[in-house]
Amino acid sequence: MRSPRLAALFAVALMATSCSDVPTGSDPTVTARGRIGLAPTFSPSAVAAFQQLAAFGVEVTSVHVRLVAPDGSMRDTSIAFPVGMNELHVELSVPIRTAGQTFRADLELLNSDGVVLFSGSQQVVAQVANGLDDGTPASVQINYTGPGATAKTVTVSAAGPSLPLGGSLAVSAAAQDASGGSISNLLVRWTTSDATIATVTSTGFASANVTSTGKRGAVTVSAITPLGLTGAMALTIIPVPAKILVISGGGQTGIAGSPLAQPFTVELQAADNAALAGVPVTFRASSTGGAVSSVAATTDASGRASTTLMLGPDAGVYQFEATSGTATPATVNATATPAPAARISFLGGNNQTGVVGTNLAQPVTVRVTNAFGAPVGGAVVKWTTAAGGGTPATASSTTAADGTTTTTYKLGTHAQIQFLTASLTGVAAPDGEVNFSFTALADIPATISGSGAGQHAPAGSALASPLGTIIADQYGNPIAGYKVVWAVATGSVGSATMTPSISTTDVGGRASTLVTLGNQPGALVITATAGAMLQNYPETADVSSAPTAPGTLSGFVYDAVTNAGISGASVTVLNGNQTVATVATNGGGNFTTAPLPAGTYSVTITATNYTTVNISTVTLNGNTQAPAAPLVPQSTQSGGISGTVFDATTTRPVSGTVTLELRAGINSTTGTPLQTVTTTQSSYAFANVSAGTYTIVAKAAGYADGTRTGISVGGSARTGQDVILAPVGVAGNVRIVLTWLQLPYDLDSHLTGPGTTGSRFHVFYGSPGNCSSTPFACLDVDDTDGNGPETVTITQQVPGTYRYTVHNYSGSPNIDVSGARVDVYINNALARSFSVPQGSGRYWTVFELDGTTITSINSIGNGPVTSRIPTGGISASRIPSSGVHDDVDVITEARRTHPKRSAAPR
Repeated sequence: MRSPRLAALFAVALMATSCSDVPTGSDPTVTARGRIGLAPTFSPSAVAAFQQLAAFGVEVTSVHVRLVAPDGSMRDTSIAFPVGMNELHVELSVPIRTAGQTFRADLELLNSDGVVLFSGSQQVVAQVANGLDDGTPASVQINYTGPGATAKTVTVSAAGPSLPLGGSLAVSAAAQDASGGSISNLLVRWTTSDATIATVTSTGFASANVTSTGKRGAVTVSAITPLGLTGAMALTIIPVPAKILVISGGGQTGIAGSPLAQPFTVELQAADNAALAGVPVTFRASSTGGAVSSVAATTDASGRASTTLMLGPDAGVYQFEATSGTATPATVNATATPAPAARISFLGGNNQTGVVGTNLAQPVTVRVTNAFGAPVGGAVVKWTTAAGGGTPATASSTTAADGTTTTTYKLGTHAQIQFLTASLTGVAAPDGEVNFSFTALADIPATISGSGAGQHAPAGSALASPLGTIIADQYGNPIAGYKVVWAVATGSVGSATMTPSISTTDVGGRASTLVTLGNQPGALVITATAGAMLQNYPETADVSSAPTAPGTLSGFVYDAVTNAGISGASVTVLNGNQTVATVATNGGGNFTTAPLPAGTYSVTITATNYTTVNISTVTLNGNTQAPAAPLVPQSTQSGGISGTVFDATTTRPVSGTVTLELRAGINSTTGTPLQTVTTTQSSYAFANVSAGTYTIVAKAAGYADGTRTGISVGGSARTGQDVILAPVGVAGNVRIVLTWLQLPYDLDSHLTGPGTTGSRFHVFYGSPGNCSSTPFACLDVDDTDGNGPETVTITQQVPGTYRYTVHNYSGSPNIDVSGARVDVYINNALARSFSVPQGSGRYWTVFELDGTTITSINSIGNGPVTSRIPTGGISASRIPSSGVHDDVDVITEARRTHPKRSAAPR
């Protein structure tokens, strides 16, 4: 550091502007030469500042002297201050107009950038120069006036209170004056409290870099102004991660999708190889599918952090890594073995349709996956036929590496929905099982069978029963949608009209036609042709022709909810669109018209606050009973109809596919249905049905079509609306099916008929008969709790007349409010239906049967019914052995000798 002589004399010569040696008076034009001596005197603070200039990185490089006269004139000069100079002489020529003239002398010391570092001012007196005596120099007080001279406080700041081990941190100093204002161009020198921990290097007037030496600890960094004002900041040396060491967790093996047993543990070390505590570590799976339990962790006192490794769903090698700061990540690998099979699912081949007895066009395929959805190879899948009788190609198969396995399937011989189950060995349903569904269609038509042959009817009249045919494939499956052409065979006597002449088979493979014989009596054959198949129906047009008879039309109208008769309902009878009769129901809900000509009518029934009911196709021949008509209360809400389809002979639910059709009104069996449902569970349901009365038609393979009257009550689902189907039997079979409402509880079927030796038999609950031997008639079951059915079957007729009667065993209420109906099936087709008529008594004598001829009696009473049937051969203690007696006598005696316990009232 250069150390100038602080008492150096700066000599200034004042040169006179005239030749006079001594000024005279105060003449302003007179000038003289004088000298001014300056002796700079540094203040103690200036001395300290000057001595430390080198520490601040600056030095005095020039001196600026200025003399200002009273009139404002000025003389100044700047003189270089060379390195090593101890004295400096300065001469300025100034005019002196009077002896003892005063000047202001300004003295400044500057650095190389022209910044004033030191300065001072003093009033001085110019002395007349005598050439020999310079006079006594004037003392000029010199102070530090450079950057930061007015500072009162100094502060040191940095980006944070810590410094990375081995790293650098920028710091800066700021100063404020006495009023709190900021001071610019602050000049400071920097120091640290311990240079073994950190060093500081100036990067400008008030900025520096603090650099860690690599030693842990704390250090204070200070900024000192030239006047000794100090600001300081404490810094802690924070070690940063330099390397990450794997402690545990690498090289493990586990099941895919599961956590590994050993944690992934790392240790963080700084550049000094010592552990780092409290430092964040980030864990992640660098392989797709893997995971870690904790993504972020902080090292403990030993510098360690851990996480649990989670393997992905697929088998293979997974990599995981730990990172912290800029240190190189640490990685470990783990191996996942395949997870066990957990789920089986459809892949292809479901919901196919094919022909019975053939292989499906596409194979059926499943995929087996683990709990994470990844495919599993080597899993065993078992193939089992669930329903329909089909056969899978293999009983079991094993999945490939992609988790798939397949088999082919041969449909069974039943035209129905068939099911194949694929089950995963060792895994329970539902995850371990899927069910394929297939629709098996009937094969090509192969067989034709018929019903209704052998009937007699007067020439020019209609046969009592329609002719029916069933088209089936080689396995007996009915074929729907097949055309059947009806015609009179060539060579037959007479003619006939078929309505329709061409019909189409329904879902049960059935087609039918109504036959009106020509006027010529004699035998004729009617044919049903379906493709290459032919069915013959021998019929006979009798010579005698009993004309149809006029009669009344009666009926019963009741509330569908309460079953009580509705009084005052309006009943309109129509022939086509023409009204032929209008009557009102009586207090019990019954009505009877005046006599009407024989023919076919329709009936419309209305009542206040009830929905209107239409009865279609009421055939009047003599006094006729219309079907009972339930009326439903009006409602803006819809309702539901549900029930079960039962076998008339077993009273068990019908198995297999059943199709049910819903139409508005009663006896409505033609036209487009309002709804159609198909069920394989015997139970059915129609939803969202407007409040009203409907006809429900049920069709199933192996059964004659069955119907019932259904009701939909607004805002409710009415259950228990069961349909009874009579099974198809051999040609010539007769089935008589009795159904009724809930009350009376116990109605009984009674059939009497000719025996094989001239006597008569009686089939009823006490003597149910036998359908395999004499009398070749039998009762299926005795129903004692309402509704029915009770079914009587005749498997073989002998010459003579059969009579069918219904007895009200309960006694109350009267049988005419029971809503009872008797359906008679001949040759597997519905031949006649009888509705219970009005009348008082416990015996409803329904009809007589001779071959295929049905004679309606349809009357209620307690006494004998006029009849040509003797009781001969039916012996009982209270019936005389001789004479002619009615079936009422026989039934009364049988009831006396065969009492039964019934839950219903007697």
